[in-house]
Amino acid sequence: MVARIIGSGENKDEVVVIGAHEDSINSRGSTQRAPGNDDDASGVSCVLEIFRDLVQNGFAPSRTVEFHTYSAEEVGLRGSMDIASRYQQQGIKVVGMMQLDMTMYHGTTNKMGIVTDFVNLDLTKFLRTLVTTYSDIGYVDTKCGYGCSDHASWTKTGVASCFPFETDFKDINSKIHTDIDLLNILDPVHGLEFAKVGLGFVVELAQ
Repeated sequence: MVARIIGSGENKDEVVVIGAHEDSINSRGSTQRAPGNDDDASGVSCVLEIFRDLVQNGFAPSRTVEFHTYSAEEVGLRGSMDIASRYQQQGIKVVGMMQLDMTMYHGTTNKMGIVTDFVNLDLTKFLRTLVTTYSDIGYVDTKCGYGCSDHASWTKTGVASCFPFETDFKDINSKIHTDIDLLNILDPVHGLEFAKVGLGFVVELAQ
């Protein structure tokens, strides 16, 4: 899914992307329930909340802003790789991409994880500034160890990407990819911090 707010400035052909994946998987087997409340309904809800807030307040960006939800992330980033590759082929200039994949499990430290691998280092530095400016929780640098979400598709095609994660990867939610990835283990207030940071990302980069 792609929703778009068309820019009105001289740089309206440049695009800011914020995304999340909409698919879920149960690692115990394809026929098992996979409610995916954290992975990644939590991220999708933040993207939708950012979109709702901007539209409701009549946001008129200079650059075009796109809100993406990707399919088939869990089987190899297929949805995001498809659109990132098409944008590259079409010469669409994406100036920055933020991925929101898991946002509502606060772990033991209640800090935002700033992923430092398979991302753009300059945009990640900007992300740290956004967290410091707009969030009420701190952050900790962390690594996934591989291209573990859709930000990696954009990085692979030469687009600057960043990835704020719900906690340090050492403290990851053990319930994901099971039938008990449910709301009762999540904290929507923690997720609100990601919506605030994502909103700041869109507004600052789109202007």
